[in-house]
Amino acid sequence: MSISALSYILSSPKRRKQSLFVDSDPEPEEISAPVTSSGPPEKSLPAVGTEDQTQHTSDIPPLPSSQESEYAVACRCGMIGNGYDLQLEEGMIKCDECDNWSHIACQRNGRASSLRSREKFLRSRREKAPKVPLAKRLLAGKGALARHGKFWYPVRLIRFHGEMDAWQVRWWRGCRFPPDRPVDLQSLVPTTDLLDELWQDRTRRRAIRLGQWTHAHDVPVGEDIIYSFHDVPYPPEMDNILAPHKFTIQYLISLPRLENIQHLPVGRHLQLQGRKVSLTGGYPVKYCGDLTAIQQAQVAHWIYDNFEEARETVVQWLGCAPFAHALSIVLACNKRSILEADPSYPRDGTTDAQEEFILEAAWATLLEQTGRSTDVTHTDVDLECLSAFEQRLFEKSARSGSAGNFQWGLDAGNHQDSWDPYAGLPSHWNHEDRNEGDPDYDENELEVLCLQPFAAVLANNNHSAGQISATAKMWLQARMSFSFQVANAHHGLESDSKQNPMGNLENEER
Repeated sequence: MSISALSYILSSPKRRKQSLFVDSDPEPEEISAPVTSSGPPEKSLPAVGTEDQTQHTSDIPPLPSSQESEYAVACRCGMIGNGYDLQLEEGMIKCDECDNWSHIACQRNGRASSLRSREKFLRSRREKAPKVPLAKRLLAGKGALARHGKFWYPVRLIRFHGEMDAWQVRWWRGCRFPPDRPVDLQSLVPTTDLLDELWQDRTRRRAIRLGQWTHAHDVPVGEDIIYSFHDVPYPPEMDNILAPHKFTIQYLISLPRLENIQHLPVGRHLQLQGRKVSLTGGYPVKYCGDLTAIQQAQVAHWIYDNFEEARETVVQWLGCAPFAHALSIVLACNKRSILEADPSYPRDGTTDAQEEFILEAAWATLLEQTGRSTDVTHTDVDLECLSAFEQRLFEKSARSGSAGNFQWGLDAGNHQDSWDPYAGLPSHWNHEDRNEGDPDYDENELEVLCLQPFAAVLANNNHSAGQISATAKMWLQARMSFSFQVANAHHGLESDSKQNPMGNLENEER
């Protein structure tokens, strides 16, 4: 791209307009002022999004020989420098607040392309901190933090009881409460013991110590739950249902010939389908009826615990004939009253005939209702609520401001069991659109981080204030570096000093 084209891109610094590059070369538009070394030319362009925005061309007066004036480019994509020196091939837009130029195409959700005629463009668009009192920000269905002891845990707000000034809440099932302080899954919590995400409230975030919980993105769903069955305990009722059938299930685990299991619905199904032993060594059967993933995991866990040979041959029975047969037995128990009401049920037959009918009907249900479980038809509202709430808790962006810069608990002490709530968070929660040069950036965000958690311990051992500060910063650097490496691992990237917010500390301070 020619330097004259670049001067055209850098034109009109006072107006929020868009420049587009086209291959045609029509008549040049009138330039309102000649280009000088003190600034770019003023040029009248149509507003972004108007019909004639594609009519601008690159027939532009040449850039003056003097290039002492620097046109700062600082785009969220990482391009930084003098616009005259950079190889710019995209439309640019200038921030009305900091005067830095950015690529139009790099702005989130195309916002730079949809500005109205007189609307200002702000490179670091920030949301204002809420002015509504906390009591009015707590709404049924939203996520919140509830105090339990000295730590705060996530809950879903259910109903407000005005007469008691308390909320009925449902605690997140992944909260790891201290063993000596259990909590009912659903309980009343006084409004004074509730907080929202404290959006852009850096001071109050620093005073909150978080209890440990399982992040929403770490919760297994669907097949992940089934294959992690060791983590899903089964209730005593499961043993009552399956124990009478242990001999049959064990026989199926031993991989008998199909002709030897034709008395079972699963055997007749395999014979009819012409199924053969898979590469993993079992007869695959991918039907589960309307049983949830949790129920299936409970069945798998029961099989694993009750048959020693099953512990070394999981791939031969999980998702295969023994597992499917056990699922059909559970379905037969769950739907027994419905199946017994069937007109074909042999009410006057023998007990064996009745049981054979129930098992056969349960197998038909297993085949017909696969995919109709509550996992598919129902939403895990607790998981959905926590997922949205956690993003507001931990988002690191220009919108969240300084409060989003690893602030939780920094003036209060360690979180429960020294838990690091930032480790392994989704990488897209770090927007990478807020840097040290931004107008709202405060150097104190990093300079005073984590001094309080170390101060009490180190001061008791006669450490100086300088040693306390240095130790705290070393710990913070290690924690942030680890968090960024985990986030970058999702993209196959290596963490470098530019991504480490503590990379600018002097060596002697480390």
